[in-house]
Parts: sequence; structure tokens; C-alpha cells
Amino acid sequence: MKGKIRVLQILSSLSFGGVQSFVMNYYSYIDKDRFCFDFLIESKDITERYKKEIEKYGGKIIIAPELQKQPAKHIYTVAKTLESGHYDAVHCNMNYLNIVYILIAELLGVRIRISHSHNNYETTNFKNFLRKIEQPLLRHHSTYLFACSAAAGEWLYGRRGKNKTIVVKNAIDISAYLLDSKTREIVRTRYGLMDKFVIGHVGSFIEQKNHEFIVAVFREIAKIVTNSVLLLVGSGQEEHRIRGIINEIGMEEKVIFLGQRSDVNELLMAMDVFLFPSRFEGLPLALIEAQCSGLKCFISDELWVDEAIMTDNIVKISLERSPQEWASVICQHQGERSGCRLNEKSVSYDIRSQVRILESYYGQ
Repeated sequence: MKGKIRVLQILSSLSFGGVQSFVMNYYSYIDKDRFCFDFLIESKDITERYKKEIEKYGGKIIIAPELQKQPAKHIYTVAKTLESGHYDAVHCNMNYLNIVYILIAELLGVRIRISHSHNNYETTNFKNFLRKIEQPLLRHHSTYLFACSAAAGEWLYGRRGKNKTIVVKNAIDISAYLLDSKTREIVRTRYGLMDKFVIGHVGSFIEQKNHEFIVAVFREIAKIVTNSVLLLVGSGQEEHRIRGIINEIGMEEKVIFLGQRSDVNELLMAMDVFLFPSRFEGLPLALIEAQCSGLKCFISDELWVDEAIMTDNIVKISLERSPQEWASVICQHQGERSGCRLNEKSVSYDIRSQVRILESYYGQ
């Protein structure tokens, strides 16, 4: 009898985050009788829920020294893992660093080598320089070029990789996010939100997510609607600084930090609107989840996320407009909370159908 197809997932960490959620959402629904996943990461920051799920199904977590701090030891660990693991496929989720793992996997004879682009923007000139050098290498040495969107594919693989790029949606269990009025009441009661106008955001505290602007917009909202509350779901390197800003402006009693959570679907149900003024995104999982929950979503006009728009609840506003202008638009939609009205595009974001597509590439 043929054994399971062995796949090594390579990503930066197993903490809560967009890429991690993508990988673990698919892992939850992959056919465990046919596939076995192991995970190679750089960080010891591992979400306990992820760890338990991986161990439950016989998967391993390999922690490698950080590539940028100890490149030789990192590459040695990767090579040793690939050589001893007898993997049928390697799935690289490190954006511009994917080429490192693709080349090692090719040298060691891994048949299926997948590069996956999860973003469409880089903040430093040096990283952009590396990315452009790597584009032809990724096109030539990868078996498949995955991307969360067409824009993310062109960003990492260049225009010449457009026809080879396969868009793999950031899919979720849509049914888990549909608004449930009883759950909404329970969560709002738990956090004292029953008579509040709840502004919500889900995202890591990093520059990309633009938390300082979120706070500035909320400050203006609170001037218009005095019973407003801001829910921030996530954690990250910018959290301490953002907490400092909130304390400086005296808004600490109106902002609730909820940290990394496994019940994001229920927290979304408790919100009244979703604020998402990111500077850039690949294809944001949080925006998919918020739409499925029926939330009115206020997003930055600069985002190339048309592929992720599944409802008529998206309002685009330019980041060049002031926080006061954002607040004015948002407050006009107070009291419009409703259930989800998904369009035909939503089918392509359902994890149950999308996981079968991913399985077909691993199994070729």
C-alpha cells in the first residue's frame, strides 16, 4: 500500500497571523489519510492550538535558526530536514525568501516545489532589489507558482510569470463566520458592549496594518459617537507603541486589546463595523472573514483587493483623506449591522472546495 504524501510547510512562525491562518486552515481540512504535513519555522513563538493540532495528526515542528542571523546553520537545518524527511512536496510561504528553499529542495531531489506569494508590496529597497533578481529563478526552479491574488503573483514572479501563476484563495469555513444573533449578544455582554458602537480590527501589530491611523480615526469617531469602543484583535512588535499612543490621548478606557485569539469568528459577530486601513495587502484573510460576518468594512482605497470583495459591504476611502473624513463616513453607517449577503465569488473562498484543489497539486 502506498504511504501518505509528505509535505513540508515552510513559514516564519506558527503564531497567529495571516499566512499562518492560511496554512492551518488548509491543514484542518486536508485529507489526513492521504497527506502528512511537517512544519519548518524560524520562531519559537508557537500557538498552543496549532501545536496540539499538528501533533494530533502526527506532524512535526522543526525550528531552524533565523536565516538572517545564522544563515549557515539555517540552511544546514533545512537541508538536513529535507534529506531525512523524504518529502514529496515542499510548500514555501516566505515570499522573497522562497528561492532559498526552492533551490535547496531541487538540489535534494524534492519533486514538487511550491513557491507561494502572500503579499504584493515590500517596504525596503533592498528587499525589492532581491525580489526582482529572484523572479526568473523562481519561475525556472519552482514546480508551481502559487499566489493569494493575481497582483501578489505579479509582484513576486514578474509579468513573465503571469501565465504560470496559480491563484490559491485564502479560504475559510464560511459557515463558522455567518452572523449568529445569540453569539453576538453573548460576546457583547461578556465585554460590556451591549449599548456601544463597536469598531473592530483584526491584524498583527505591524507597520503594514497602520494601527496608528486606526487609533486616529477612532479618536474622531468617539467625538461624534460618544459610546464608541475600539476592539483590537492581534499582537505584534508595534503593540507597545500603540498602547502608548492610546494612553497619551486618554483613550485607554475606550480601547480593548484582545491579543491573539482562536475565536475571531465570534469576536467579529460582536462588532458593528470593521476598520481596515492597511498600507498594503496580498489578499487579506481578515477582510474575507469580516465580510462573511456581514460587517460593513471600511478599507483603504490603495489596496488591490478586488478579488476579495464578496459583498456590497465594502467602502473604500483613500489614506490621503484625514482621520476626520474617515470618521465622518463611518459614522454615517452606524446601526446598519446585518447578516451576510455573499455574491457568487464567495464559493471560491469556501475551504471545503478549495482544499481539494490544493491536494491535487501535492499529489501530482
